[in-house]
Amino acid sequence: MIPSDILDGSGRRLDDGFTTLELIIVVMIMGILSVTAISLWPSGVDRVAAARQLANDIRLAQSYAMARGGGFRILSIDSTTYQIRRVTPETVMTGTNTLAKGTVTGFNIQFNSLGAATSGAGTITITDTDGSTDLTVIAATGAVIVP
Repeated sequence: MIPSDILDGSGRRLDDGFTTLELIIVVMIMGILSVTAISLWPSGVDRVAAARQLANDIRLAQSYAMARGGGFRILSIDSTTYQIRRVTPETVMTGTNTLAKGTVTGFNIQFNSLGAATSGAGTITITDTDGSTDLTVIAATGAVIVP
């Protein structure tokens, strides 16, 4: 016989917990919600992250130029890799960097000791199958504008 202190007024046990059917329904609802959330994830997130990384590396090349009296540049090696280099003597400063997503238009931006882009300023486009993202380098200031 079940002690009366663990029964509610209708004779049901208070410590029953969830039934298997209730747990299955909850798992199914969670699965449907997760599939919906994944399908709504923005497709350009990786491309924008790659654009921001490239912008940060352009700023790094500018910082090198300002700290060491000019003569630094960042240039594309091919459609997915780029390097930061000292101009004289020709020295690779950071190794070869690879874009996380997409391909990039060719660029070769050189900075002077004030951080201004003395050559190669303009628009750099990163493209993938979902679209494109543009970075703009302002010649007079070397500022990088990322959307």
